[in-house]
Amino acid sequence: MTQEIKERIAEMQGRMAAVDDNIETVMFKVNNVYDELNQRLNEHTQHTDLLQSRVQPMETKLNDLETSNKVLLKMLGKMMGVE
Repeated sequence: MTQEIKERIAEMQGRMAAVDDNIETVMFKVNNVYDELNQRLNEHTQHTDLLQSRVQPMETKLNDLETSNKVLLKMLGKMMGVE
């Protein structure tokens, strides 16, 4: 009986070691996925920042043009006698 218990204990220890290996493998894969997602997020953030830096001057120019158009329309209206 004692031998049987020792064998069962050894079997359970083997299973526990296999579970530990599986946990370690999963954690390694999860960390790799996390690192890759984090890298992609950083790349997208950089891309978004770049786009924003290009859009901002365009928005400013558009606002300036809108203001100029309003002034020109007022001037045109005055020239034509319509206000």
